[in-house]
Amino acid sequence: MKKRKILLITLLAVLIPAAIGFGYKFFSWNGTDNTSKQAMTVDGGININKIADDVMLLPGDKICGEIQFNIKSTATSLLRVKVESFISDTKDGAKSGADVCKLEGIDGNWIDGNDGYYYYNQGVSTTKNATVPFVTGVLFEIPENQDANDYQGKYIGANVQAEMVQAKHGVFEQHWNISPNAKIYNTLKQISDNEGN
Repeated sequence: MKKRKILLITLLAVLIPAAIGFGYKFFSWNGTDNTSKQAMTVDGGININKIADDVMLLPGDKICGEIQFNIKSTATSLLRVKVESFISDTKDGAKSGADVCKLEGIDGNWIDGNDGYYYYNQGVSTTKNATVPFVTGVLFEIPENQDANDYQGKYIGANVQAEMVQAKHGVFEQHWNISPNAKIYNTLKQISDNEGN
């Protein structure tokens, strides 16, 4: 019986402190939190001052009037544009590329990248410049080595392609595949660096 009492006291001496944490008190804390922010946008539109459909062209006439871009981006963005001319036998027919357009009155803030694109030399956003002018017109111009008669009765047009990418973090290099050797690289890099990398 004495052995039993000793065993019971020993067990209680071990189990009671274990059950209450050996009598140590400790501090603890557990918590969670979250946050969210709305992502900025990169968006825009093209505004082409079109010539009336009933007006027919002669070499030297305008295919269209002023071209400008409506900037809807909340993020400062880089803007580039390409204008490709085309001819077609019918108004809605198949289009084939032809070098029959000349840009008139290019705004002084555009740089010819020598890669088919013109690049705006500043970042654009709704707060900086909601409307960006490009040209005062696109002219129908036949190259010197071609016969003007080949274009009689044809539909002459211009396809305007504009692209924007966020300025921040230098993503233009990969998104537009622009190498550091490109003519426009330093201008775009400066705009990007000003936005913070």
